[in-house]
Amino acid sequence: MGQVFLTLKQALHKTVVLIGLVSLIYTTGFFLVEQSSYADTTKQAVKEQPFILDEPQTATNREAAYQEAIEEVKKSDGLEKEYEKDLKTFKKENPGESPVVRGAKGLIDKVTGKE
Repeated sequence: MGQVFLTLKQALHKTVVLIGLVSLIYTTGFFLVEQSSYADTTKQAVKEQPFILDEPQTATNREAAYQEAIEEVKKSDGLEKEYEKDLKTFKKENPGESPVVRGAKGLIDKVTGKE
C-alpha cells in the first residue's frame, strides 16, 4: 500500500510541476514587450496624384522639339552652343558660385590649356 501512495505522490508532483511550468510559459507572454515595427500605421495611405503638365504636349510638339534637337546636334558647334545657352540660363537662376566650383573651373582650364 505504501508503494501505491509513493507512486501517486510522484505522479502528482510531476503533474503539479508540469502545470506550473506551462502556466509560467503562458504568463511570460503577457510581460514580453512587443518589438515595434517600422511601418507607421497611424498615417493614412497617400493617394498618388497624376503628373499634370502646364501645357498639354501633342505629338507634333514633341516631334518638332525632337527635330530641333537633331538639327542642333548636326551643326558643328551645335552642342556646345546649346550647352552654353543652358549654362547661361542656369547662371541667371543660380547666381551664387561656390569656391569648389571656381577651383574646379581653374583646374579644367589648366588641363585643357585655356589658361
